Amino acid sequence: MCPNSCMAYTGPFSDLEACSFCQSPYYDLTTGKLQEFHMILIDSAQKMCTRQKRTDEILADINANDSIYFPLKICDFHDGTAYPKAVQDGCIGSDDMLLMFSIDGTQLYQMKKSDCWIYIWVVLDYAADEQYTKAHIYPGGTIPGPNKLKHLNLFLFPGIHHLSAIQKEGLQVWDAYKHHQFISQPFFKLGAADGPTMRQMIFRQVHVDGITRSVIIQQ
Repeated sequence: MCPNSCMAYTGPFSDLEACSFCQSPYYDLTTGKLQEFHMILIDSAQKMCTRQKRTDEILADINANDSIYFPLKICDFHDGTAYPKAVQDGCIGSDDMLLMFSIDGTQLYQMKKSDCWIYIWVVLDYAADEQYTKAHIYPGGTIPGPNKLKHLNLFLFPGIHHLSAIQKEGLQVWDAYKHHQFISQPFFKLGAADGPTMRQMIFRQVHVDGITRSVIIQQ
């Protein structure tokens, strides 16, 4: 990545030898790469995951009520109309994992220029009171500063590209509670960010093998 935090050398910019914004070199012949950011693969965090699925309950209600879902009360996004419809249409199966992406910036030192960014993946298959516990939140990546990012999506590209790949090929997951392995296709449900970061992103839907998926694109 650019040592001034402008951009990352990923995707269509992976072959550049200097930053497109500040012209800083990508590589120093003496010290090597001038700056790096880090990504944690989704599958490495989730392969040993044991989950209680809200999707199973919705499927049971649909089967018991002639393909109609009647939530007794509205407690979470599962109880709206979009999610049960996606389940009923076969876009989300009982073994599929529902993910929320969230990114936020922080200043490490109060009196020092020390901005950095952290993004996480939240598994939404759990009940609302369990979704945001430590066990169900996986770190996605860290982006060092100290300056403001000028092209956020280049830093997110490796993680989103990896998610796209396992959406298409499926993710092998070991259920430690039931002692069996299954294939899960993670579904990107929500994208969240603080105000300044959200201005750099928009979300749009694309169709992969007939199934609607959400992706991040540059605004």
